[in-house]
Amino acid sequence: MSSTRKIDALRGVVLAAVAALAGSCASELAEEAGPASPAAGKVPEGWEVVDAAPGAQGFAKKARDPATGITFILVEPGTFLMGSPDGEVEATRLSLRERPQHEVEITKPFYLGESEVTIGQWRQFARNTGYRTEAEETGEGGWTVNAAGDTGELRKNAIWSKPLPAHNYDFDDLHPVTQVSWNDAHAFCEEYCYRLPSEAEWEYACRAGTTGAFWWGAEEAGGESRGNFADQAARSNFPEWKTVLLFSFNDGHGLTAPVGTFAPNPWGFRDMLGNVWEWCVDVLDERYYERAPRVDPLNAGGAGGGARVARGGSWGDGPLLSRAACRLGSLPNNRYSMHGFRVAR
Repeated sequence: MSSTRKIDALRGVVLAAVAALAGSCASELAEEAGPASPAAGKVPEGWEVVDAAPGAQGFAKKARDPATGITFILVEPGTFLMGSPDGEVEATRLSLRERPQHEVEITKPFYLGESEVTIGQWRQFARNTGYRTEAEETGEGGWTVNAAGDTGELRKNAIWSKPLPAHNYDFDDLHPVTQVSWNDAHAFCEEYCYRLPSEAEWEYACRAGTTGAFWWGAEEAGGESRGNFADQAARSNFPEWKTVLLFSFNDGHGLTAPVGTFAPNPWGFRDMLGNVWEWCVDVLDERYYERAPRVDPLNAGGAGGGARVARGGSWGDGPLLSRAACRLGSLPNNRYSMHGFRVAR
């Protein structure tokens, strides 16, 4: 990656090109002429077949990009109900972002990372390109959680390789990378011909044919084996966190967990709920669902003040923020110890 492109990503100049992001490198997945025959399951050029069973338009069900080591799962076209129904949570400004619940059709197949991008994968990217995150380049660091459990602390030494400097915790290369902004995630995608998923694609893959508040059902029970959330394990690190806001179980991880630790959802994706928030390409507009198109919605601009959507909740979030429908957002240059990303193609 050239220094000019890195600087553009850092300064947010790339925001003007968001509408074309999904078409960078190859115009659409369906148009790529992968090296394998459809009978064996074709894949994007340079990728390796993991599961050769052919899916939509002959693409392999599962593939791996050796350039990054990321394993991808093919998501087939289909329809689903996006957002939360009345009664799932009480009506607040937060929940109103999720309404009205509406039918969405995804018309094109796409690949989505089986897991979140890891510290090891980011380390390789940074080593190969010389890229420095906004936390590093500005010298300001990132927003982190201090020893008392306060989440609003900006620390200069909080960067992707040490996201929670107040805690003596081993963040090895299998943990999800955090302290990366939306701009940083976009730069990673540019380097490897990936993209960030739209929030419609994200929720479609998260729900994986289910309709409950969580992909495993309507209630929080059972989540201890399916994701890493703010629960009794987290409370052991942060006794001041209010029990009423936490999951009642203990998932065994008080901070981030290595990706793939927990059971996959019905389509094979890991950590879609919990572990870290995941950046999506869309601008956050709290009233977007009132006018969103039914087919392949993507809010690439307009209202929303420039904030970008984040989905899925994290190790620091309880049931309310860990639902499949929950939509949060932040400015594209912000970075946190609870935010990472997952890539699409």
